[in-house]
Amino acid sequence: MKSKAVLAVAALVAATVSVPAFAAPRPASPYDFNGDGKNDLVVGAPIEDLSEESPSPGVVTVLYGKKVQRITRTSPGLTKLRLGRGFGKSMASADFDRDGYADLAIGDEADGLAIVYGSKKGLGGRVAKRVLPKNGHFMLVTGDFSGDGRPDLVAAVQTGYRIFPNGGRAWQDRRLSADDLYGAAAGDYTGDGKDDLIALRAMASDGKSYLLKGTPSGPGAPVLLPMVGAWNGHSGDFNGDGRDDFVGSTDGESTINVMLGGSNGLVRPTRFGQGTPGVPGAAGGVFGHALSTGDINKDGYDDFVVSDYEERVAKKHSGMVIIMFGSKKGLTTRGIKIITKATKGVPGAPDDGDGFGNSLQLIDLTGDQRPELVVGSNRHLYVFANRRGHISTTGIKIRNSLGSMLLP
Repeated sequence: MKSKAVLAVAALVAATVSVPAFAAPRPASPYDFNGDGKNDLVVGAPIEDLSEESPSPGVVTVLYGKKVQRITRTSPGLTKLRLGRGFGKSMASADFDRDGYADLAIGDEADGLAIVYGSKKGLGGRVAKRVLPKNGHFMLVTGDFSGDGRPDLVAAVQTGYRIFPNGGRAWQDRRLSADDLYGAAAGDYTGDGKDDLIALRAMASDGKSYLLKGTPSGPGAPVLLPMVGAWNGHSGDFNGDGRDDFVGSTDGESTINVMLGGSNGLVRPTRFGQGTPGVPGAAGGVFGHALSTGDINKDGYDDFVVSDYEERVAKKHSGMVIIMFGSKKGLTTRGIKIITKATKGVPGAPDDGDGFGNSLQLIDLTGDQRPELVVGSNRHLYVFANRRGHISTTGIKIRNSLGSMLLP
């Protein structure tokens, strides 16, 4: 799974979209909701006015180039689903019905999960609800765990994972323990054509992580991984061998685990942080809070973007974004690039509480197969162009914050 003042807002398309009678020959890539070959940017603000006591339902904003769409739990089609507070806390995309338009799964803070289906005009009024246990979930991921060529949807719940094969109504439960499961990641780590699922348990007392290999019937039995305390992660092929690799943050330690894929799964992790030679920044911050992967320079090796949104820049706790590049041997500290609000071309000046880098996403917004870099902060959303394989600080697009912004 290769793997990432507001403009006038357009109303959610209200027209009902008919279900296609046959599968499209070319399903859309994730986040291409209108099927134009360009991925669309999704931003979640589960607490719209930043007040913990707010009854706000939350909002998901979709940017199709210059067109902006605002989706809430009371938008056409969604009201009847009775979704809860914190709408937009979790999001994931895939073309579940294989009609050539990507769909968006959106969760709330409790047990609400909706799928909004794509169409020629983007995300429309055709929606569906999926049933979750009444013990909350933290995140959503997608992957083809059975190898049938159709994406599945996975929700992390308190005791394990609920898996919706092909994004349908039916589900399978994978119970791992009674402890909270904080996150998940998916990728084809063995190269067998089936995605595998990584269970991340940093919120549990033991902090253990597990690999559930893909099988014809979905994720298999959990196998313990030699990694402790990981809570957040992404997949990408950093060494270009055709297998996905995993990179994840370690809870409370500001370190990164990198595990390369192999025929039998994932190998023992290599760990690095801001105390590692070649990695900029001061150790002991929140390095690894946000991550993303993608092939920036189109050299066949996926690259890695990571942040410390509290890093001191010009004596201010403003934040730093670091870009590391893939190579034949995997991620390397050679040629590391950094972006801060002190970087030439980035508007504004560093200030305490900027939170620059509190969310990140590498995503191809232009359809040229090279991802742009989206950086969230406490005040703005920055979109950095990819110019001939380089993340550029020329012509940065900026949008005001919608609140506590989340990127998928």
